[in-house]
Amino acid sequence: YPLCALAVSDERPVSTQSTWGERMLKYMSKSVKNIDQRDLLDKLEIFAKLKRHMGDYMAAASMYSEIYNKRLELLGPNNIATLVAQCNHGNHSRELRRFDIATDLLTNCAKTSTQTLGENHTITLIAQTGLGLLYKILGNLEEAEKLLTEEKRKKYRRVAARLGLPRHTGD
Repeated sequence: YPLCALAVSDERPVSTQSTWGERMLKYMSKSVKNIDQRDLLDKLEIFAKLKRHMGDYMAAASMYSEIYNKRLELLGPNNIATLVAQCNHGNHSRELRRFDIATDLLTNCAKTSTQTLGENHTITLIAQTGLGLLYKILGNLEEAEKLLTEEKRKKYRRVAARLGLPRHTGD
C-alpha cells in the first residue's frame, strides 16, 4: 500500500465540517484500491499515532474517536480490535484531561475486556492501568489502589516492555 505517499500528501478532500480523521479516511478510501474498511482503520490508527507523536493532540483525539466509533459499528463491542481502539481513545482522552470521556471509555473497556478476554490479557491490563491512573489523578485513591496493585504493575511492565509501551504505572 502506498502509505508513505498518503502521509506526505497535501491533498485535503471533502468539506471543512468533517474531522481530520474523517477526511483522511475518505481520502484513503479513494486513493487505495482493493482495501477493506478494517485495513483503512488500521492505517488511520497509524496516522493517529503519528499525529500524537508530532504533538497534534487534538487531531489525534479526533482520529482515535473516529477509529473507535467505526470499529464499534463494524465489529461490535466485544471484538479485540474494538477494545484496543476503546482503550487507546480512553487513554488519550485521559492525557488530554477529558476525564468524563476517559472514565466512560476505560471503565467500559476494562469491564468488557475482563469478561471477554480474561483478567491477565494485555488489553485488560492496559485498560485497568489507564483507569487506575485516571482515578489517581481524580483523587479516588481507594479505587486507584485496587487497580494499581503491585502484581498488576509487574504484569503491565512486562507487557509494556514487550510492546514498547510507556512504562509509567503511577509509581
